[in-house]
Amino acid sequence: MVPFDWITPEGRLPDSMAHSEILYDYTKPPIYGWTALKLLGFFASDHKTNNIFDAVPKDRLTDLYEKIRSNTMFWYTSRKAKGLRIPWYTHGNDSGWDNATCYDRQTIAASPDLAAFLVVQNDFLAQAAHHLGDGEAEKEWEFKRDDMIESLLELWDDKNNEFRFQDAYDLSKWSTPTLLKFIPLVASAYLPKSVVESMTNGLKAHLTEWGLATEDPKSPDYESDGYWRGPIWAPPTILIESGLRVSGNTELADEISERFQRLCGKSGFAENYNALTGEGNRDLSYTWSASTYLVLRREQAERRAGKV
Repeated sequence: MVPFDWITPEGRLPDSMAHSEILYDYTKPPIYGWTALKLLGFFASDHKTNNIFDAVPKDRLTDLYEKIRSNTMFWYTSRKAKGLRIPWYTHGNDSGWDNATCYDRQTIAASPDLAAFLVVQNDFLAQAAHHLGDGEAEKEWEFKRDDMIESLLELWDDKNNEFRFQDAYDLSKWSTPTLLKFIPLVASAYLPKSVVESMTNGLKAHLTEWGLATEDPKSPDYESDGYWRGPIWAPPTILIESGLRVSGNTELADEISERFQRLCGKSGFAENYNALTGEGNRDLSYTWSASTYLVLRREQAERRAGKV
């Protein structure tokens, strides 16, 4: 919840926080609905249930709801353009995928990952409103969720079976061999089965011995230490793994989990990893790799013990 200590009146969260400065030159995607539902066990249960909120004190849930609501409205009020149904990023930095190949053509773009995060976040708000007894807000967030699902599907390319990115200015669309277009798997519980199956099949092109490469290794733009143009990262690993699991693609989810755990066993908790050799890149002691490892390891142990 620390980023919310620095939320602006319009709901914008900072790009980064340090002891000497708080930066708002960019922001970060709305992953908080997914995070809250993940912590509450939503992705291990029927996504239509509301009893996952029973363990959260009402005042705590109310505070969480209000902060996530404010952040969600930032995207609807400050990042919408005429003719564009999905909010836009100003740069790859907003998505967290700073230099991904999908932003080579245009950085100010509607991105399918953003729409997918909003689908899940709107659903969190709807479920929380229901639990808090606010029926009017529940209906509003359900409407926004369903509308964002439709908007996301407008980016789906039936011919090539993939999600595309959209220029916020001229509304043109394109795609690249980036793993980012598979992040909508986080919203697999809300998407047509055919779309989820196509994404699951396409995802396999990114799966190396060590995990999910952020750029297809066969791409001419693939770079072994190219930040978001090839290396394996912890955040997309856990996001995609959870989406595969809730959609019933448990075999592939297990494979991705096991490969990432093996990767950490080989190279420790680096910021990111060479997708083909498994060597650590950049900062070699990074908390999100350690955190992802611990979550995947615990969940694997629970599954083997028959607890989930």
